Amino acid sequence: MARRCDVPGCGHGLLNTDEIADRLRVSRQLLLQWRTQPKPHRLANKGFRLNGESGPLRWLECDWHAYLEAIDAQRSA
Repeated sequence: MARRCDVPGCGHGLLNTDEIADRLRVSRQLLLQWRTQPKPHRLANKGFRLNGESGPLRWLECDWHAYLEAIDAQRSA
């Protein structure tokens, strides 16, 4: 299932949930379950108070692309 990423500033363009699930070696259903889970804020573990958040952040498909790119970068280092 492919759709356009609606995250501002995202350069991934068309996102394919099946491709992301395949690269993470999980089922598409598990990926969709993860997507409904709250995502820790990037600054939460740095001691910043997170006032004004409008509910929990959610994992988006482009988060998975960034995660996979980070893994690839670690392997090539």
